[in-house]
This record gives sequence, structure tokens and C-alpha cells, in this order.
Amino acid sequence: MANKIKRKNDSFIKDALILCAITVILALLLAVVYNMTKTPIDNAAEEAKKAAYQSVFSDYENIEVKTDENLTKAIEAYQPEDTASKITEGVIVSDSDGSVIGMAFIAASKGYGGDITVSVGLDKDGVITGIDIVSMNETAGLGANCTNEEFKAQYNGKAGEISVTKSDSPADNEISALSGATITSNAVTTAVNTCTKFAESLADSEVMPNE
Repeated sequence: MANKIKRKNDSFIKDALILCAITVILALLLAVVYNMTKTPIDNAAEEAKKAAYQSVFSDYENIEVKTDENLTKAIEAYQPEDTASKITEGVIVSDSDGSVIGMAFIAASKGYGGDITVSVGLDKDGVITGIDIVSMNETAGLGANCTNEEFKAQYNGKAGEISVTKSDSPADNEISALSGATITSNAVTTAVNTCTKFAESLADSEVMPNE
């Protein structure tokens, strides 16, 4: 009886060791795969951000973007009026000659299907040079139409706070909502307004880009 119990215990120990070995091997394999894919994923994300910044300064063939320590700290400390929106990062933008032309931001706001991430370009006077949709999960044929150029172009050249209207003839400080997707339209506009208000808050600071 004692031998039978001993053999049973030995079997349990053996199974436990085998399971432990398999777990270690799987962990090592996952680590290898992670290290192999991390760099390409990071590079792809960086290229996507560059493309997003370029798209909101489309009037310039080549732009240079650079991070600024003071700008980054100001973004981290900024408390948006609408807590459903947040600026995640920002850069100073220069033209091919090195002259500062403005700033660009990436901001997120709560849409119908989750966060909508928007890139926003502003010239040195706070005028919107363009916006682009970095990522979204809105309803196809409705909110997903926020990626359409016709919708995004409404923001170009505007300054100050923007509101959303269902009218097809918006005022200077308004954009026409997407049909059947007012929540999405408001989310994009909230993200844009967060960026413009943040830029306004820098007017009396040393963060504003210089030549």
C-alpha cells in the first residue's frame, strides 16, 4: 500500500515537473516572439504618427516634427474642460527650411464605438491647418464616415471653439454633423476643440514655438 502511495506521489511530482517545463518553454517562446515583433510594431506606429502629422499640414510637401520637453510637460499637466477628451501628445512642426509653422497634436475623445483618435494641425495663429482620423471604431456607413475628406475638410481654416450643427449651411464656427452620427461628429469636434483650447492656453507661456 505504501509503495502504491509512493508511486502515485512520484507520478504527481513528475507531472508537475513536466507541466513546469512546458510553462517555461512557452514563456521563453513568447518572449522571443515579443522581441521579434516589438521593433516592427513600434516602427509602424511611429510611421503612422508621422503620416498623421503630415496629413494635417498637407499644404507643405515636407515637414519636420520634433518633441519639446516644455510642450510635453504642458500637455501632461493640462486638464481639458471636457473630461471625455485628452491630448496624448504634441509636436512642434517646421517646414523644410526649418522655420516653425505651428504645432500638431494627437487627441482622443469618446465616440459611439469607443475612443476616436484625431490628429490636429494648428498654425502659429491657432488656425486649423487640417485634421485626420488616426483610429476609430465607429459604425460603418454612419460614424465611420468621419474619415471622409468632405467631413474632415470642414475644420480647415477655423479657429476658436467649434460646434456641431445638423444644418447643411453651418456658420463659420460650426461644422455639419454626419448624417445619423451626431455622437461621432461631436466626439471629433471635442477632440479638435481640446487641442485648440490647449494651444490658446500657451499664449502667455514660454512653450509657444519660436523661429
